[in-house]
Amino acid sequence: MRRSFYLLIVLCLLAACSEAGSALPTMEALPTTEAQPAVDETQATQIVVENQSNVPGKLLFVRVENGSGDIWVHEGTEARRITTSHKKYQPSWSPDGSQIAYIQREESFADIWVMDANGSNKQQVTNNEPAGIPARSEDHVQSIRWAFYPRWSPDGQFLSYVSQAQTPRSVGGDSFQEYPLSLYIYGTRRIGTGQFPTASFQRFVQADTDLSHPTWSADGSLIVYSQAERCFGCEVADIQLGYAVLDLPGGNDEYGVLQGPSADSFKGALDPAFSPDGKWLTFTKSENGYSDIFIVPAPDATGKVSSAPIKLTSTGRSRQATWSPDSSKLAFFTINDQVTLSIADLSVQGNTPSLGQPVDIRRDLFDVDSGMAWAK
Repeated sequence: MRRSFYLLIVLCLLAACSEAGSALPTMEALPTTEAQPAVDETQATQIVVENQSNVPGKLLFVRVENGSGDIWVHEGTEARRITTSHKKYQPSWSPDGSQIAYIQREESFADIWVMDANGSNKQQVTNNEPAGIPARSEDHVQSIRWAFYPRWSPDGQFLSYVSQAQTPRSVGGDSFQEYPLSLYIYGTRRIGTGQFPTASFQRFVQADTDLSHPTWSADGSLIVYSQAERCFGCEVADIQLGYAVLDLPGGNDEYGVLQGPSADSFKGALDPAFSPDGKWLTFTKSENGYSDIFIVPAPDATGKVSSAPIKLTSTGRSRQATWSPDSSKLAFFTINDQVTLSIADLSVQGNTPSLGQPVDIRRDLFDVDSGMAWAK
């Protein structure tokens, strides 16, 4: 029983309205999980990129082999694998580039982990594995819980991610539905203490809505995410961008839907990403089976965007725009028979941004939903 963002688009489920608690809660003490050493990660494989352009900084991505993902880092004109034990996805750099948050996805659960930049010193953040329950049994299925899309706050003090506040719930007879994915905030000072977040860490949940791909504003005051409404009997779920204003650690959260100049400004929007300089927000707009990357000025604290989205790509197959640390470039995927990783310069004339000619770095078996992460 696997879960990906693509499933969120088409899941036909019902949910009950609920609201999250406000302040960051007191942690429950759990048995300490010892840090794991690197598992053969020092034997990391290198690959030479197709285009010999020297890409500045360190660009994380996930490459899939034999149906399972590992984390790679592109640096200069080479890419090297920094994990070799598979099942690792959705990497995210810490602000200082010293650590990587990621998920480890198993058959019926996923957890957030953190490791050093070289793949060593793995520390578990969430603990969703059903304990003492036979695999694939009815009790096991009813205990499933996921955690996805870890993202560091700009000051490094928090990790945001999405997870379920509860295990699957009964909808009558022998039928169960997975609980919606809501937003969680975890204090990074707790990493390595053996104190795992519980359901009370949930910041909020919206009825019949799954959240994904959270991104922090440069000042840490705002989180924008994609939200997919669950629907029963419909062909396509309603997807758009939402936002949350977090009063950390007080917890007086406000949240809603991003408001653009028109009602459909953010219809079908995925993969939001704030620019590191705080000026822009990119996202993928999916419509009629096509997807391209758009850009708008960063929303204000009430979720309002001042101008209409501007289209940056025109392939109809682009996803996952990722900003360079200095906000001057964008990396993105183009999905054809194989996935191409490209990088282009972003220029702004007046108030109008545009992309230069993309440079194709390489074509490979990239995991698109994992996106990329770029550090100095």
